[in-house]
Order: sequence, then C-alpha cells, then structure tokens
Amino acid sequence: MKFWGDGTVEVSGRGTLTIRDVSNQQLEIKGTWGEMEKLADGAQYTHFEGKVHSLGLGIHIELRGWDLALSAKGVRGKAWFRGGGTATLDGDLPLAWADHPEKWLKVRY
Repeated sequence: MKFWGDGTVEVSGRGTLTIRDVSNQQLEIKGTWGEMEKLADGAQYTHFEGKVHSLGLGIHIELRGWDLALSAKGVRGKAWFRGGGTATLDGDLPLAWADHPEKWLKVRY
C-alpha cells in the first residue's frame, strides 16, 4: 500500500514501513520495529508492527506487508493498493484490490 497526499493520514499494519518528506509532517509512530534506516528525506522501518499518524503536506507513506489499513482525510491525495483486500472512498461501494503481482488499484481523492 502506498499513499501520497496532503491532510491527515493514519496507516496501520505489519511489514516494511517507509516514510518520506518528513520535514512537512507532524508525525507520530506507535508500535515496534526491528531496524530503522535513515533515508535522505525520511526513514525505513523493517519488521514494523503498529500505527502511523501523520498531518501535513506532501505526505508519502508506504507499508508493504499484511493486516494493512489506511484512513486519509485531506485536500488531495492518491493511494495505490496491491494484494487481497478492498478500498472504500467516501462510503461508496468497496473496490477490490487487484490480486496480481503487477497490478495496483489506484484511488484519487
């Protein structure tokens, strides 16, 4: 699951977490992780299990793993999903994620 946008974002799950553009965000990370690798504009957390709450502009969060959940409210954004699951936008009918290694479901708001 990948997210890029402005506003308030909450992501939870287990796997590898990557956060970029941290200078534009108010960020709260709750949970556990194995290693944290600093990147030029953020950080990557391996063996992550927990929740991230972010508020700001140009938020870029990626979580690859399982038991994933994303809630986003804001001015604009995009989310990409791959694997098994569903996404719902503004109470509409659920959209199935493409369960294919090369296909992503892209949602704009």
